[in-house]
Amino acid sequence: MSVVALALALFVVMGASTPAAAQPASQQRVLDKVSFGYKFYRVSFSDFSENYPLGFYVDASGDLGPLPGWDWIGEVTFAFKSETDEDDFDINQRIMFLGGGVKREFTNNPSMIPHVQFLVGLANAKFSASFDGDEVFDDSQTNFAIKISGGIDKPINDRWDVRAGAGYILVFTEDEKTSIVRLFFGAVYKLG
Repeated sequence: MSVVALALALFVVMGASTPAAAQPASQQRVLDKVSFGYKFYRVSFSDFSENYPLGFYVDASGDLGPLPGWDWIGEVTFAFKSETDEDDFDINQRIMFLGGGVKREFTNNPSMIPHVQFLVGLANAKFSASFDGDEVFDDSQTNFAIKISGGIDKPINDRWDVRAGAGYILVFTEDEKTSIVRLFFGAVYKLG
């Protein structure tokens, strides 16, 4: 899973660093935008809910030629939490989502550009506990997940926008479904 996230991040960096002048005028751009920023998760299953206040995301999107007005999108999100409980156990929790799908931007008003997106992918949850530096428990699960979200991009100049939005991820775990509510704030770099 980490290798896939690293590969996607490298793809995003390489695409963002390719100047528009280096591409032929007749070639349609594969990668149009890269976005990154802060993300907050609220995870709920059964009667249990927990906040993951430390997180980030990176996504990349580009024109989806066969569907005018639609873009493809790939995204990696990561949230973690670390604490020491009353018995001096160090507890570390992490949730990662890796997915791809489609995005639709509504460009009627160029000063505020809303968008919606739908992704399918994998969610990995890892939980570990240690006491005095010795690992006591370590568990990791990867499950199929779907995500829907929406947001608004506010252009700052020809290259940069700021973004804010919210979303919902449904994770299909073995026993029951897990719900993740997501809030995000970030920056968008436009390659075109």
